[in-house]
Amino acid sequence: MDPVDEWIHALPVIRQAEAESAAAQAGIRLARKNRRTDPTLGLRGGREADDTLIGITASIPLFVRNTFRAEVDAANAESVRTQQQYFNALRNARAEYRSAEQRYRLTRAALADWQQSGLKSLQGRERLLKRVWQAGEIDTTDYLVQLQQTLDTQAASVELLRTTWQAWIAWLAASGQTATWLALPETTSSTEFK
Repeated sequence: MDPVDEWIHALPVIRQAEAESAAAQAGIRLARKNRRTDPTLGLRGGREADDTLIGITASIPLFVRNTFRAEVDAANAESVRTQQQYFNALRNARAEYRSAEQRYRLTRAALADWQQSGLKSLQGRERLLKRVWQAGEIDTTDYLVQLQQTLDTQAASVELLRTTWQAWIAWLAASGQTATWLALPETTSSTEFK
């Protein structure tokens, strides 16, 4: 099993769905067991005057009107429902992981491109703009308009950085690796549901 599948199967929502499915399977076994007849044997003893009496009784229930088939069918239906919920949760977790991973890769690539080329030219633009204005080549209105555009670009770069961090955190959450990344002690048990 690759690490992604291990991460996904360790997610609490998947473990819960898996446990509910296992409980429904146990419900089927219980309903089938309750459908079988359980004979009862009894032993009685006592004394009456000088005689010792011993009695044996046997009771075998006969299901004439109720075969308990409906209970087994209901348990089977519940098992199918919980199994489908498990598969849906697994499918949703995988899709969320893939989406978060792709979103992080794209935003990280955009941030890297910006840091390589855009950031340097933006810093140079601020200095150049200030020198051109101080030299009197552009008037104050043009300087302020271009300075506002430069500040808007800086704000967009901060927004890109924020988006990248959010994508990273979403990826950690989708993979269940937040505690590992934060180096928190393991708090979940390794009990397998079977």
